[in-house]
Amino acid sequence: MRAGTERATGDGDPPPASPATVLEAWARWLAAARRTVAEFRRDPAPDAEAVHRLHVELRRLRAAGRIARRGLRRGPARRHRQVLERRLAAIARSVGAIRDLDQKELRVGMPPRGREPPRERRRREELLDRLRDEARIGREIVQARLRAEEGLFEELARRPPPSALRAVPGLRSRRRPRRLAAAYRRARRRPGTERIHRLRIRLREHRHRSELLREGAPGPPTAAFPAGLYRLLHRLGRVHDLALLWNWLTTEEPLPPESVWGRELRSELRAERRRLAAELRRPSVARELRPR
Repeated sequence: MRAGTERATGDGDPPPASPATVLEAWARWLAAARRTVAEFRRDPAPDAEAVHRLHVELRRLRAAGRIARRGLRRGPARRHRQVLERRLAAIARSVGAIRDLDQKELRVGMPPRGREPPRERRRREELLDRLRDEARIGREIVQARLRAEEGLFEELARRPPPSALRAVPGLRSRRRPRRLAAAYRRARRRPGTERIHRLRIRLREHRHRSELLREGAPGPPTAAFPAGLYRLLHRLGRVHDLALLWNWLTTEEPLPPESVWGRELRSELRAERRRLAAELRRPSVARELRPR
């Protein structure tokens, strides 16, 4: 086992960080998110990559905010922060919906490898045009919402008074690593859509928490988030995206599920699920996710 792995992944945290230093790390994450928000607002035609960057930054910021809030005493400052975070969550959900539209547009725009009958091709191209229109309108709405909520990020950037900080750091927790390990065991035993999604959420939270607390920890830098878990996160995200597309196809039927395009999507999803099952069985993954 690599040196330092225990601190990065075993109990979920580096050495205890004070609330003040965690809030400073949160402020750096907030500054990065504000730059991304400003770039998105100014962009006359943000592309899928711009939406993805914004989505990642807001999701990361929300995770960091939940952790940083634990360094505040119960009282007005903490309640006010919770209200601000709910507004931030609403924006993040709007951006996430556009990101899902982009995924649909990208996939529908990929012709199947097999021979596609003219009727199926026309229907797929009509759907692609509709998705492009919806994504364009969605971007305009998000940009307008970000302009209207400009004050939200200024409010989030305000430092709480020293009296609002907890005197004793209460940032270490063993519940989260146990929840992550339980989600991993369930997904490994039977990797259904819901279990995969739950593991992805837990692992992503673990990553953000580890990164934020590592930035706010005293002493020399601790071990980085393991590369194997980054790889697992990527695989979980890939399966999640394909599963959402297949669910959309079978529930709303924008295209016939038994079309050439639909059959190829189903085959790809099955192949990715097999790759994920193999990834979950890697001994190195089991070691990283086992709580200590």
